[in-house]
Amino acid sequence: MMWCGQAVAAVTVQVDRFNISENETVNLSIEISSDDSGEPQTDVLQKDFDILANNQSTSYSLINGSMNRKASWNIVLRPKRNGTLIIPAMKVGSATTRTISIQVSKEKTRSATGEQPSGDIWMDMEIEPKQVKVQQQAIITVRIYQAVSLNQGQLSEPKPTHAIIERLGEDATYQVTKNSRNWHVTERSYALFPQQSGLMEIEPLQLDGSILIGSGFYQSTKPIRIRSNSLSLNVEGIPDAWAHREWLPAKQLKLEESWPQSSEYIVGEPITRTLRISADGVTSSQLPALASELPDHLKAYPDKPALSDDKQKNGITGVRQEKIAIMPTRPGTYILPEIGLHWWNSETDQVEEVIIPARSFKVIADKAANMPAVTPKAPESSNSTETNPPLPPAQNGQHDSSWWRWLATFSSTGWLLTLAWLWRSRRKHAGTTPDAEKNRTLSRNEALKAVEQAVQSHDLKACEMALLQLAEAQNSSSPPKSLSSLVKQCHSEAAQDVLALEKAIYANIQTDWDGKTLLQTIKEGRFIKEPEINGDKQKALPGLYPD
Repeated sequence: MMWCGQAVAAVTVQVDRFNISENETVNLSIEISSDDSGEPQTDVLQKDFDILANNQSTSYSLINGSMNRKASWNIVLRPKRNGTLIIPAMKVGSATTRTISIQVSKEKTRSATGEQPSGDIWMDMEIEPKQVKVQQQAIITVRIYQAVSLNQGQLSEPKPTHAIIERLGEDATYQVTKNSRNWHVTERSYALFPQQSGLMEIEPLQLDGSILIGSGFYQSTKPIRIRSNSLSLNVEGIPDAWAHREWLPAKQLKLEESWPQSSEYIVGEPITRTLRISADGVTSSQLPALASELPDHLKAYPDKPALSDDKQKNGITGVRQEKIAIMPTRPGTYILPEIGLHWWNSETDQVEEVIIPARSFKVIADKAANMPAVTPKAPESSNSTETNPPLPPAQNGQHDSSWWRWLATFSSTGWLLTLAWLWRSRRKHAGTTPDAEKNRTLSRNEALKAVEQAVQSHDLKACEMALLQLAEAQNSSSPPKSLSSLVKQCHSEAAQDVLALEKAIYANIQTDWDGKTLLQTIKEGRFIKEPEINGDKQKALPGLYPD
């Protein structure tokens, strides 16, 4: 009977308080006196409580010659809701605890901002301005006041509905004295951009952590939960005074242009234009693209816009930068129209506009690319004057014609020799042209096939080599050595695509060049310009006075 009495487990369970608030904790103590090595089945507690700590201790005692074992558990619980909560019965080895009921009262939420801190940990939250327009920036500032050391603190984030929120910079720390106590303050800021008009409610933030209590050997930690005040923000819609397309509220906005310094530009050479918008109180995603129409004979090759956000304690500055390569295809004087951007000044509460004025520039022809294949002949009268001696003065009213016989004889002999040379060259050319032309056609077809393969595989360097080979096959007398020299031999349509290829390879700029347009231009026979020869190519005779 004594053995059986010792085997029965004696289990007790109790709490340190029966009435707590929803942000306080309760200590649950379980003690069992037996050799049973089982532990409390705490899973049933997680329905209504967060288990913050579970500490176990075991002690032994010798009473009347018998060894007694006592095991105890101290469990720290935090309620998940208010109301009447039940700590259910739990199995501890072969024993079962009793149920316990506790009352959890709802904590009163603070709505006021800037109250005096109290307790050991205090948290305050404010927003400025308290009234904004939709998509206008508002700054939320959270301050945590500590009179004691905080251990392992975790702060929740603001989660307003229908709004975009961005954290600003790093936390700031400083010291302040309030209510005759020294406080260590940690300050954190957020930028809030409401996306819908109406009254916006921002729930209190929550700080979970622990603080050190006691000193020396008896020092321990105590879990805490602190909540801030709530916030309300009145969000107005877009004002009636706004009559433009894209709504853009900002504190300050700048529109700048960067243009290469030159008095005149050359056909076929790109001109890089840079446009930059920077706005305070706006993210880069809110900044619109800048519409810029170009006159005829100017082509635009824009790069991907560069977006960035500078996040400081006083708000966000959004930046959008656009780079456009402008390619003139004909010489002349061009005027780029002015660029205007309307925005809403949130400081003065009115519409404003920034403008990049119209720009005029001159484009000249590329002398090397536009040089004619044949130099025009000088007027015949000037050649006769420079080549032939002047007639002698008339004698007795008539000219001396003896010199004319010698000139006619010399000219006839020259023409006969020239005709004989042409007849011989034509016979020689007739015997060798078919094979040469056949070899040249094969070479051109192979080069064209290489261009097609390079375009299909999007291999820009291979496309460059294939184009140079194709140009050499079509113009073996003056083969180009680079894409720049190839441009001077191309038609204007092909020249633009070749320049774009050169930019994609050597300018280290991402482009969407695919070569399909250039390939189609080549197949249509508009790649290399043919020399211009007056008259029939097969019957053209060399000039009497070659350079």
